Amino acid sequence: MRGAVAARRWRRTRVGLLLTCIGLFVLWLPLVAALGAFFLSFGSTFFFLGSRAAGRKHEVSVAVAFLLLTIGGVLTGVFFLAFLLEASYGATRGYPMAILEEPARRLLWDTVPGTLALAAGIAVQVHMLVPEKERRQLYVLAAVLALTALLATWLAEPELASLDDRPVRAGSVLDFLLRLSAYRLLEAPAYLGFAAIHLRAYAKEEMPAPAIPVVVADPPA
Repeated sequence: MRGAVAARRWRRTRVGLLLTCIGLFVLWLPLVAALGAFFLSFGSTFFFLGSRAAGRKHEVSVAVAFLLLTIGGVLTGVFFLAFLLEASYGATRGYPMAILEEPARRLLWDTVPGTLALAAGIAVQVHMLVPEKERRQLYVLAAVLALTALLATWLAEPELASLDDRPVRAGSVLDFLLRLSAYRLLEAPAYLGFAAIHLRAYAKEEMPAPAIPVVVADPPA
């Protein structure tokens, strides 16, 4: 019975590896980033549900990663939703695109901490599942993702100048968001590196062997 439970948990962990890998492959693409976030969310959930599969240290790592990924997702979602609500308000009243400058600036810069939390969470959740010699690669990739996210944000800053006197329209807002998203292509190497590590772990990892109890025989009478 205990072996069946352990096998079920390990299957969840492997599903989490696969779903996270798919999410990382597409998360940096402008038109399908939301789909990548969907896969990443389900992947981290399966990681969490199967976290006892590989021991206590892995369980703690996954709990910390789940918290970091949640923080990153909430931060990004809040500022993105605030921008869309402001755009909707401006569109219904015929306001110019210029009113979106401040929420757009917050969308650019205030989501950076969320990206940093996301980078750390992606690395931490798989930390105990990769060989020790590969763990340094995880944190190098996390650092690269943080640096490229900052660079992409800085490069996207001049796009705020395009928020001019034109009236707020759905097409104009979508065009602006796509231009901002295009700068995230700079983050591709880090995301693809993470995806490769998750895929390699999915292909190589096997369920840890259960501990074999040691039975001590009674001494002869």
